[in-house]
Amino acid sequence: MKHNKTLILSLIKDDLILTQFITGLNNLGLDAGKYYLHLSQSIFILMGFGDFNKENELYEEYFYFADKATTVNLLEHPKQLNKIALEVYNNLLLEKQKRKKQSNFLCSFCLTKKNQSRSFGTRKIRSVPASAGAAPRTFFPPAAFSFF
Repeated sequence: MKHNKTLILSLIKDDLILTQFITGLNNLGLDAGKYYLHLSQSIFILMGFGDFNKENELYEEYFYFADKATTVNLLEHPKQLNKIALEVYNNLLLEKQKRKKQSNFLCSFCLTKKNQSRSFGTRKIRSVPASAGAAPRTFFPPAAFSFF
């Protein structure tokens, strides 16, 4: 994990510097956008996120930080570069952890719902196979309707 973090931080720094460079060229009137390396996609893959089409909002947040970095001369102020890169990394890590918690919650919720739908109180409910062409019927044991 330590190696991944170092690699990801390095890629983020490179992407921030490249974004600043391309923005500068665009401001001079050159169309440099086609030279963007899309390092953000590699960063997202290394961190376990999906592709651009599925992660639009997360990419927008990432590019917000990249644009924020264009206001600072990153080569003259490497501490600022490190600070922004670490901020980007930490935000992505928090998003990943948040999604993992949501996923775990949803999985446990689904398992609970699945288990509830298969039992009625303490008695099991079973499906009775349908005859040809008819829908399957659910069989409730008679004691399932006992209120006493």
